[in-house]
Amino acid sequence: MQSLWERISTDNAEIIAVGTELLLGQIENTNATFLAKALSDLGINCLYRSVVGDNPERLAQAIERAGQRSDLVFLTGGLGPTQDDITMEVLSKVVGQDMVYHEEEFRIIENYFKSQGRMTAPENKKQAYFPALSKIIPNPNGTAPGAMVPWDKADKPTLFVVLPGPPNENRPMFEMTVKPFLEPLAPFKFHHTYVRLVGIGESDLIHHIPDLLSEEQKNPTVAPYASLGEVSLRVTYKCKQDEEDHESSKIIEILQERLGQYIYEIGDRDLVHVLGETLIHKKQSIATVESMTAGLLSATLAQVDGISEVLRGGLVTYQVRVKEDQLGIDPELIREYGAISPQCAEAMALKGRNYFLSDYCLSITGNAGPQGQEDKPVGLTYIACAGPKGVKVVEKKLKGDREKNRLLAVKQALALLRIYMMDIGD
Repeated sequence: MQSLWERISTDNAEIIAVGTELLLGQIENTNATFLAKALSDLGINCLYRSVVGDNPERLAQAIERAGQRSDLVFLTGGLGPTQDDITMEVLSKVVGQDMVYHEEEFRIIENYFKSQGRMTAPENKKQAYFPALSKIIPNPNGTAPGAMVPWDKADKPTLFVVLPGPPNENRPMFEMTVKPFLEPLAPFKFHHTYVRLVGIGESDLIHHIPDLLSEEQKNPTVAPYASLGEVSLRVTYKCKQDEEDHESSKIIEILQERLGQYIYEIGDRDLVHVLGETLIHKKQSIATVESMTAGLLSATLAQVDGISEVLRGGLVTYQVRVKEDQLGIDPELIREYGAISPQCAEAMALKGRNYFLSDYCLSITGNAGPQGQEDKPVGLTYIACAGPKGVKVVEKKLKGDREKNRLLAVKQALALLRIYMMDIGD
């Protein structure tokens, strides 16, 4: 007869994040995002995600509901020494297991405090109590050990995995202890390939690949995701743990045939990293001249490791006078066409390229909002790229609030740089 632990399965999972601060929006629920992806990589379907505050009745209801419908339940948060840290106690009541004190775990907690030059408070003893059937998960980066707790129900058991809330504790504990435990239990795995596109909207994208998105497409599956200024396609192949993915490449070949001019990456890099690493590899320099984005484009480029090799610098020319005095733009040009115009964007890029002696220069000028004018409505933006082949200018009518328009303008500037560097149509 199989033991309780041998009857654990991983057909489906869910995640419960515990903490009133999450409900109030004071911190982001990044643990759920990390765990959902980690489970997907293991081939485990995560069917539910929820957040519950530090309330024993509501937490008990959430645990009970999750335990009845899921094989694997992650609980994150609520393992501290204070009175509102109640996760372990509430779980013990739901699964009907007494809380048992582990002297060796308390000694580990004491040693952790000693290594920090601190005294152990009496309240920390609470963190050494666990439901009776627990397998303890060591925490090398904090004072709150986790636990794997089986619930022996009439039909089949549920395994609760309890982890602390701080990500620098939660994630190493998952990688070191939980993942090795789960890997042999998952009969399948999901192989994900991401195809990243810019310059095409989600509705137009779908129009090109209706057959790949139909319900008849079982394995691999293709799913679109829209984000700020771009879209992605996730190609997912479900296979056995010891099986290689030989099918996704066929789908990707079709995507390249139909959407090749919009694809900037098949992989995990975002647009700025693809472009930045290309510039570094080719030893081509770049500079920026910004009005409405006020340095946001330069800051975005600076996210790329090693960009200092090619990023010459940037100018924020927010006011007309700065455009004229620092860049040397003809005042007559601005008086005739205005600071928000294709002519001004072109002049900013050309003057900036000359100023920095760079291979490329991107310029942005526009009305981010919130106040618009009759001939310069909110969102009207002109972006230019000057380079060895001259200058290219585009007009964009962005739709968003002030901050979103600034972010979209940066994304559109990067998209223009890609078009210019690859010498493709827009």
